[in-house]
Amino acid sequence: LPSIPVYGTKSKTLAMDYNFFIFDRNRKTQYQETNQDYQNRMVNSYLNYFHHHYQANQTPVLIGHHFGNWNDGAYIKALEEFIASVSQKPNVRFVTYQELIKNLKN
Repeated sequence: LPSIPVYGTKSKTLAMDYNFFIFDRNRKTQYQETNQDYQNRMVNSYLNYFHHHYQANQTPVLIGHHFGNWNDGAYIKALEEFIASVSQKPNVRFVTYQELIKNLKN
């Protein structure tokens, strides 16, 4: 998985729910943030990552999720919001790694 910029920070993390959870957990003592803040940060991070690829050369965007209920489901909700936001765009498909490899070979 790629390391992507974390929206609103100067940091990067892997495009995965658990990594955002750890990132947010490490900030808890320093910042007063809510689960909604965590959700918004992940959605915006994913959207920036997506738009960078979509507007450039439409290379695959890889995201990993465990579907854990960390921080009251903030990361699941963020993934759902991200999918709803990009799913209707032209040339966007959600595929498995096996399907991706098959498509890249063609």
